[in-house]
Amino acid sequence: KIGTPNACTTCHKEKTPQWAADAVAKWFGANRRQESHYGEVIAAARAGKAEAASKLIALVRDANIPAIVRATAVQLLRSYGPEVNQAIIDATKDPDPLVRVTAVDGLDRLTPDEKLSVVAPLVSDPIRAVRIQAARVLTGAPIDRLEPARRQEFESALAEYKLAQIYNADMPSGILNLALIETNLKQFDSAVEHYKTAIRLDP
Repeated sequence: KIGTPNACTTCHKEKTPQWAADAVAKWFGANRRQESHYGEVIAAARAGKAEAASKLIALVRDANIPAIVRATAVQLLRSYGPEVNQAIIDATKDPDPLVRVTAVDGLDRLTPDEKLSVVAPLVSDPIRAVRIQAARVLTGAPIDRLEPARRQEFESALAEYKLAQIYNADMPSGILNLALIETNLKQFDSAVEHYKTAIRLDP
């Protein structure tokens, strides 16, 4: 249906996917497995089809689907409008850290006030990848309104985020990430220096 490689036509290179589908139908008959596959939803979303949004949300919420698939669905939801925001927010509470970190990474779209209420609690997540993405997103919120304990957790998570970028300081992406959070925090002098360094590393 969606043109992905398959074992049949990998060997029988001169044949078409329809030939392979017909062969399977002949071998296994009408009672063969024909349940829908998440790949169809992901393909529809990547093609920008509007009707895929609700199906992506269903994937994200299905605990029987592998976490990597649900995280991919969360990532694809970002290309849809604000009507999917709640599904992304709900995914920040998923038991699997891969789903949580992907969800948090997509919350830049929230208003500053929404970031305070939704993202701030995630700076104390037990998984560092989630904490540091939460800190990054929170740099776009009025962090002076955080209560002292939460502000301390934010500062700690932000330090972890900066350390992760410095670890990759030989790549322009890490330096650019530092520039972006400093811009959000209105630390413009250091932001400019990091932008210049990133440009020097990769014009």
